[in-house]
Amino acid sequence: MSAPERILRNLLIYLEGLAREPSHLSETKLNREKVAVLELVARGWKRLAGGSTADIEALIDSVGSGGTVLLNHRKGAPA
Repeated sequence: MSAPERILRNLLIYLEGLAREPSHLSETKLNREKVAVLELVARGWKRLAGGSTADIEALIDSVGSGGTVLLNHRKGAPA
């Protein structure tokens, strides 16, 4: 596994966990953000499994910034 693949894998694992965290968002907004994050996760795993030829660097950028809303609104985060 190359270094970019390891980075992508670690980000995907992180995002999957972040999608399970309790949040201060309303249920509708939370669900919208979870769907967006999990779509990125699915694209990343597909790329790692060889089912896609998507640019791995672009995926890393997308996945790296994809959970920002969930991260900022999780319960226990500073307000």
